[in-house]
Amino acid sequence: MAAAHFTGSLISSRNLLPSFNGLRPSSVKFSPSVAHARVGGLANRSFTGLVVRAATVVAPKYTSIKPLGDRVLVKIKEAEEKTDGGILLPSTAQTRPQGGEVVAVGEGKTIGNTKVEASVKTGAQVVYSKYAGTELEFNGSNHLILKEDDIVGILETDDAKDLQPLNDRVLIKVAEAEEKTAGGLLLTEGSKEKPSIGTVIAVGPGHLDEEGKRKPLTVAVGNNVMYSKYAGNEFKGKDGSDYIALRASDLIAMGSHEEVVEISSLERGLLSECRSDLEPESDDEPVLFAASFQEMEDNFVKYHTAQWVLYSLLLILAWGIGLLMLLYLPVRKYILRKDFQSKRLYLTPNSIVYKVTRPVPLPCFGVLKKEKHVLLPSVADIIIEQGYLESLYGVYSIRIENAGVRRPPGDDVHIQGITDPVAFRKAVLMRLAGMRDDGNTSQISTIEEVLNTKASPSKSSKYDPYLYSGEQVLQKVEEVGSSVKRVQALIEEHQSQVSNILD
Repeated sequence: MAAAHFTGSLISSRNLLPSFNGLRPSSVKFSPSVAHARVGGLANRSFTGLVVRAATVVAPKYTSIKPLGDRVLVKIKEAEEKTDGGILLPSTAQTRPQGGEVVAVGEGKTIGNTKVEASVKTGAQVVYSKYAGTELEFNGSNHLILKEDDIVGILETDDAKDLQPLNDRVLIKVAEAEEKTAGGLLLTEGSKEKPSIGTVIAVGPGHLDEEGKRKPLTVAVGNNVMYSKYAGNEFKGKDGSDYIALRASDLIAMGSHEEVVEISSLERGLLSECRSDLEPESDDEPVLFAASFQEMEDNFVKYHTAQWVLYSLLLILAWGIGLLMLLYLPVRKYILRKDFQSKRLYLTPNSIVYKVTRPVPLPCFGVLKKEKHVLLPSVADIIIEQGYLESLYGVYSIRIENAGVRRPPGDDVHIQGITDPVAFRKAVLMRLAGMRDDGNTSQISTIEEVLNTKASPSKSSKYDPYLYSGEQVLQKVEEVGSSVKRVQALIEEHQSQVSNILD
């Protein structure tokens, strides 16, 4: 805030009046020492002092920024305003840059008793995750403050194949998508199935263990790997090839040449081996993903215990009901633990299955068993929720929203206490995407079969249930037509007999 002060002493009112011409009343402030005077007596009075203040707001300017901890300051690379051919791009068509230059680095982070320095240095050209960090303006340029873990890798050139991954990330050259069907039909870009396999061309140094030491990754350059379809950051190379940089935990399997082997250290969240000892036994369908509840048992019980105590305190004056609720608390905690330990939630190829066995309010009278199957085609979304009290204990809830006609939220399946709701939601959405891809593939194969049938008459002469059913319909129509003709002939014969009798 800047202010200018102008002060005058013993100024005659006759000389003062012309000075007010063109001056806004809001910009003039009289000091408390000014005597109160009526307008009629202004000509005979004088002021002891006058103060005029002009105030302006000056935007703060940063002279230096020092990142803290394991954060780094990156100067964002300017977006491309022209194509390679020199065509100017509008602001809406310009892609958001994902790279920049490191201009400041924090002092690092501490893991246990080990101080770990940042793996990037000032001046390095880095690539970061698309929606990471906090943007700010510094020295007339856009900058980004983000964690070191959000940096994908170091890229000193303009070609994505030269990316050097950091930490536990790997760079994969994506396999080319099939451009034709088995029958030779060309596929459009929208109908091509997104590949989820590729070849590793660069590997990061590894992740940090509990002691702050680097543990090298089990994947190596040249391995053929399979990864989660919607993971990682995608890049386009100068040669037109597709690349993707992702964490090693997003890899599903790897192999050498034609043989694919499983990796014990990789995350198997989308495979059946992640079911663990709590994995439910499926009657008919295989289990694709099983949610875990075990790690959240204590937090779940604490959350509901706190909720029960709050309700009891509110009802303590209502005829002693709150006091009875407090006495019932040990039984309530026993029921909560039994309820939570019996929860089973897993994903099958066609449905989401949720099973729970809940004791009745008086456990000596037995239990209530609940089993719910939600068909995947009827699932619109998996909503992750967390209220204020839940956030204090780290408890998450998921709600399976039904597709089609909108129903009240109470009709949706509500499950509380899941350990990793994001992984479960990701598994369900990936399965739904796979079902849609299978539907598109089946439609393409049906069109292909029809075209092949028309192109080769020899195939059309073979048994075809659709053609056979059509021949049956035609035969029935002919039979009905002949029956109508016979009935018409009988009616005409009867009419001729009646006319002969009348004659």
